[in-house]
This record gives sequence, C-alpha cells and structure tokens, in this order.
Amino acid sequence: MGSFEQGDAQTLQLEKEVHGGRVLSKLNNHVIPWLFSLGLLCYLDRTTLSFGAIQLNHDLGFDCATYGFGAGIFFVGYALFQVPLTLGPQRFGSPVWLTGLCLLWGVVTAGSAFLIRGPLSFYLLRFTLGLAESSAFPTMWYHLSLFYSPAEMGGAYAKVSICTSIAQVLGAPLSAGILRMDGVLGVHGWQWLFLLGGGATFFFAIFLCMFLARDPRSASFLTPEEAGWLDARQAASAQASSSHPSKLRAMLDVARDWRVLYLAGVWLLTACAMFGIMFWAPLLISDMFNAGSAAAPKEEGASCGGGARGMRMDAAALHGDRNRLGPNFW
Repeated sequence: MGSFEQGDAQTLQLEKEVHGGRVLSKLNNHVIPWLFSLGLLCYLDRTTLSFGAIQLNHDLGFDCATYGFGAGIFFVGYALFQVPLTLGPQRFGSPVWLTGLCLLWGVVTAGSAFLIRGPLSFYLLRFTLGLAESSAFPTMWYHLSLFYSPAEMGGAYAKVSICTSIAQVLGAPLSAGILRMDGVLGVHGWQWLFLLGGGATFFFAIFLCMFLARDPRSASFLTPEEAGWLDARQAASAQASSSHPSKLRAMLDVARDWRVLYLAGVWLLTACAMFGIMFWAPLLISDMFNAGSAAAPKEEGASCGGGARGMRMDAAALHGDRNRLGPNFW
C-alpha cells in the first residue's frame, strides 16, 4: 500500500506543476504530424497502381483480370500478416518498427518500377507490399496510446487517419503530373510513379527513426516534469484497463465481441466500395472521356470525394470526444 500511496502523491505533485492542455498541444504538434505524414505516404504508395494502371496495362499487356487480381492480392498479404506483425512494436518500439516497415515498402514500391516483368512478378510485389503495410496503422494506434488518454484517442487518431482522404485529394493531380514525365531518361510515366513514391517513403523512414519519440520519457519536446506526469498518467490508465491475465485471452475476448464483429463487417463493406472505386475510377473515367493520350489520363476526378469524407471523419471524432462515446457506447 505504501508504494501505491507514494505513487499517487507523486502524481498529484506533478499535476500541480504541469499544465495538461500545454502537454496535449505539444503532442499534437510533435507526434501527430509524423504519423499523419506516414499515413499519407502509406496510402499514396498503395494506390499508386491505380493512377499508373492505364500506362502499365498498355506497356506490359495486362488485361483487366490480371490488373484486378494484382490490385486485390495486396489485401491478402495485408490481412494475413496484420495481427502477427502488430506484436512487433511492443517488443522493438514504434519508431524502429515503423521505420522498418517504411524501408521495406519503400524498396518494394520503388523496385516495382523495374521488377514488374509479367503477371507473376506483379502479384508477388503487390502481395509483399500488402505485407509491409499491414501493421502500419495498428502500430500508429499503439503509438498514440502511449501518449494520449482513452478520452483523447478518438480525436488524435482522427487527425492521423484523415490522411487517407488527403491522399485521395493530392494523389490524383500529383500522379497526373508525374505521368507526364513519360519518356524522361527513357523511363515510363508509371515507372516514375513507383520510383518517386517509393523513394519518398524510403527517405522519410530515416527521419522518422531519428525524430519520432518512442515514449513520453524519451520525448525531447517535453520538459522532465511534463514527461514524468504524462508517463505516470499513461501507466495509471494502462493499469486500470488491464483486467485480463494474458494478452492472448484479451485478444480472444475481443475477437468474440459482437460489437467488434459488427464494426469489422461495416468496415469490410466500406473498404470494398472505397478501394473498388479507388483502383478502377481512373480507368473508367479515362474510358468515359476517351482520353487520347495514355500519358495524362483524367485522374483528377477520382479525388473529388476525398475532401468531403475527411471533413465527416474529423467531425465524427470531435463529436465522440465531446460526448465521451467510448467502449460503453453500445
């Protein structure tokens, strides 16, 4: 009892010395931008294929079935390895784990520019890319939980995941511009898409490892008092929510929860529609408008819904935080 009382007294003393709002502001300014940028690159890399599809299919002789299978096999690797690889950040730390993922998918994306020779290599690279990106967003969620309280997590994660909508808004015009580089240095436009996207992710990984704090104690942007207060707050929150004797039992209980299964089904249907549009819209729009040149198809129209979806996501997160819609909402 003495150690608990001493810990409570220390936490109360730190609370008097630390302004929680100032700490939260620092987290939003130093943690969120790194994870937002990572998520942005993640979605840009996984959807690069859709914007380069017209040129790629023409140059390699792929039909719609080959292209569709290659686009879809990404999610096989993504689904198979997401849960096992999510255990990695707890052992190695989020910055190291995310850096490794970035390096891998950066190399795979950039390598796709020259390694795609036929259907088999196309399928293999897409599967590997899905494996590399599978635990990115779960790791980002885990990293946020090291700094934010459960009541703050909804807004924090929404600020990160809105990158998926921004990627759709920015990806189309950027890709259309890069596709106009067709023939520069003897490289096709779709190859430039893979090279530049993968290269950007690769170099971003280096900075991520250098500047993303592993936990509150190692965050250089916090004062020692702020780091101590935040570390104590998160430890108390983790202890309060830890009611299971083992992680395996906790995972099994989550997997059997009807609310989790229901939300998984909702997301499955949403993802099928979203990625179906994402991977096929450029091809359909190009056919509709009979684009005469494969170098710059009319991809810009594919980004129209991204901004609206992002605003809805942010508004929903703010509503949830203000009304404290947590796990007991159902």
